[in-house]
Amino acid sequence: MKKITAVLILAVVWYFAGMFRQPAVMALTICGILLILVLIIMSIYQKHHMSIELPKAQIIGFKNIQKPIKLYAENKSFLPVNRFKVVLRTGYANDKKTVKRKFNGSALGRNANNDNVSEFYITAPYCGIINIDLKKIKVYDNLAMFSSSKRVNSQAKLLIYPVPKEMNIIIPFFGSYDNSPVTESISDKTGDDYSEIKLIREYRPGDLYRHIHHNHSAKTGNIWVKEYKKENDLIFDLLIDTSSDSPLTPEVYDALYEIVYSVTTSLVKKEILLKVHWFDNRLGGLTEMLVENEEQANEMLAALYNTDKSCNRLRFSGAASQLPPEAMIINSSLEWYFGGKPVYRFSLNNFEKELYSIIFTLNN
Repeated sequence: MKKITAVLILAVVWYFAGMFRQPAVMALTICGILLILVLIIMSIYQKHHMSIELPKAQIIGFKNIQKPIKLYAENKSFLPVNRFKVVLRTGYANDKKTVKRKFNGSALGRNANNDNVSEFYITAPYCGIINIDLKKIKVYDNLAMFSSSKRVNSQAKLLIYPVPKEMNIIIPFFGSYDNSPVTESISDKTGDDYSEIKLIREYRPGDLYRHIHHNHSAKTGNIWVKEYKKENDLIFDLLIDTSSDSPLTPEVYDALYEIVYSVTTSLVKKEILLKVHWFDNRLGGLTEMLVENEEQANEMLAALYNTDKSCNRLRFSGAASQLPPEAMIINSSLEWYFGGKPVYRFSLNNFEKELYSIIFTLNN
C-alpha cells in the first residue's frame, strides 16, 4: 500500500508541475522517482545477500506451553536489514492440515558482531511432532516501502511432550507374571545388590564413587558408572496398540501419548522396568525399547512419535501374537489392560483429569 501511495503522489505532483510549468517541482519529482528506484534496487540487493534457517536439531516443547522458535538469519551485505518477513507452514506430522504463519524480523550487516537471531512462538494443543517448513522470505528496503522475495527451503521438527503427571498406581508385589511374592535382597553392605550388572551409563550427580567403571571411563574420557540389577526388579511388557480401521485423529494420538507417557513414568518411579512394544511399518512388525528411567521414557516417546505406526487390526494382532498374553496393553480406544484384565477406559474429553485423580490397581 505504501509503494502504491508513493507512486500515485509522484504521478499527481508531476502532472500538476508540468501543467503549471514548475521546473523545481518537476526536478523534485524526478528525485523522488530516483529514490524509489534506489529503494527497489536495495531490496533486491539485500534479498540476494540474506539467508534464513530454522534450528537443525529437533526442538523440545510441552503441550499448551508457549515455545519460542529461533530463526537464524545471515546478512552478507554491509547494510542492515531493518525488516524481513518469513512465510512458513506448521502442522502435525500425522495430520494433513497445516497453518500458514508470517513473522517479522531484522538482521544486522556483515560487520556486526552480534548474531542475527529472531524468534516466533508456537503453542501446541496436542502431543506429537509439529513439522515447521520455511517457504519464503521477503526483504524490505530501509524505509519498508518496497520488498523483494525469494523461495527458501528449511525444515525443523518440534517434539511436543506431555506435561508429566504422576499417577496413583497400586501394584501387588508379585514377580514378573508369576504368583510368587518378590523377595527383597538383603545385604550387609550399604548401597545396591552387586549380584549382576544391569547396564553401564554416564555419571549422574549422587552416584556412588565405588560404582565408577574405571576402564570404560579411561577409554572414553567421560565418567561412566555401573548400575546393578536388583533382585526385586519387576519387568512388564507394555504393548501400545495403534491399530485402527480408520486413521486416528490428532486428538486420539494426543490422548494415547499422554496415557502411555504417564503410565510409563509412574511405573519406572516405582523401580519397574518396562519393555515397550509398538508396531513399526518400516519393520513390518513390532519394535521394542527398554525403559527404566524418566530419561528413557522421553526417548521412547520420541521414537514412538517418529515411527509410522498406522496399521489395521488384523495386521497388528498377527504381529502382537508373539508377546506373552499377560502383557500390559494400552490401545487406540484408550483402554488399559493388565494380565488380560481391564484396568481402566479413559475418556477422550477428560483423560488428563483421570490420569491424576483416579487410583489404579494392577492385579495379576
